[in-house]
Amino acid sequence: MIHGMAKPDILIVGAADTGRAPMAAAMLRRLLGEQGLPWDVASTGIVGHDGYSAEPEARSAMMILGFDLEAHRARSLTPELVVQAQVLLAIDSGIARVVRMRFPDAVTVSLGELAGRARDIPDPFRMQVGAWVQYGNEIVMLLRAGMMRLCQLVDPALSSDTGAGSSLEPAAAPSGEASEPDPSRLDLEVRGVALPATALSMALPHERREPLPPMEQATLLVQRAERILLLIAEVPDVIIWAAARHHLLADLGELEQTAPLDGFGRAYLALVRAMLVLANALPTPDQAHLLLKAFARLAAPLTATDVTAASAMLGHFQ
Repeated sequence: MIHGMAKPDILIVGAADTGRAPMAAAMLRRLLGEQGLPWDVASTGIVGHDGYSAEPEARSAMMILGFDLEAHRARSLTPELVVQAQVLLAIDSGIARVVRMRFPDAVTVSLGELAGRARDIPDPFRMQVGAWVQYGNEIVMLLRAGMMRLCQLVDPALSSDTGAGSSLEPAAAPSGEASEPDPSRLDLEVRGVALPATALSMALPHERREPLPPMEQATLLVQRAERILLLIAEVPDVIIWAAARHHLLADLGELEQTAPLDGFGRAYLALVRAMLVLANALPTPDQAHLLLKAFARLAAPLTATDVTAASAMLGHFQ
């Protein structure tokens, strides 16, 4: 069963909806079930990679922790989802800032604020599974610490029953100075068994969605690129460029395999790939604009003129 298809009471918002957000959603469902609370929980992403499975390391870590993310498929944050949810629970303070900017009338709180802790769970993208397990345990602790406040946000009437205060002022913003673990030196205890980092370094195969026709793939890629590149212009500190670029390059790889051999598609895609490879740091606003323009052309048949224009764009990345 794929969770999150029903109307969500609590919507957990991450970046791509392939890592921390679906992990937190699965954990919160279990915590609510333990307390007999019938609320629906779903996850989404501000730059959601629609249709993608959870990251392989996330699935491996959750398997170790006793959860199953195999059925999860990512989706993007939409106004329709926001209207349906009682509470938007952002996975970190940067995501919360984007959500509040886009949907100022929604009830939004970050995971750290919910728990009253000056802490953001870092994105462990491409870390070893041991780091994902540690951050998964931290997510559970923050969810437990913030459970009473979450209940009050979903149903304010519960505050009178719990005797808790009614103030919902955010906690201090996370300082961002918390140290990230060195996965190569990480030893954890899971279910009472000590596990060295080397024992957690495996990863399940990364299942991808079924290939789509080239033009449908191109349309999805253009939409994703637009969300990423517009966020770079609006709130650049929220985007983890290494992760975003990884997904864009993966999508380009799929398009390259299906582009017409007798057209200009392969040449154009190779030039766009070269731009992304050269943009190993967060693109400047000008570079982001050029990338956005280059991706936009993928939604229509390509010509020799497009290849010439992409060649000229590439010069701005060298």
